[in-house]
Amino acid sequence: MQEIHGSVIDQTNSEKDGDNQNQNVDVRRMVCRYRLSSLLPRRALLIKRLRERATENIAEYKLSVAYRYKVGAALIHHNTCVME
Repeated sequence: MQEIHGSVIDQTNSEKDGDNQNQNVDVRRMVCRYRLSSLLPRRALLIKRLRERATENIAEYKLSVAYRYKVGAALIHHNTCVME
């Protein structure tokens, strides 16, 4: 009789442990969701800044290429004028 009673107690304890584990998992999920949700605005801001920098870098690169092309063209023109 005591064994049956013991198995019932073990079963209820294991059910409680299962409930506790489920609660722990739920709490972990909530914490992870909170962390992710708190990081999303920072991530979005970081991505925005990186895109702005990339756009600025591309614009600077295009300007520098155009500048080099103009300078090169001017030098070629100057050299051809001098040679004539």
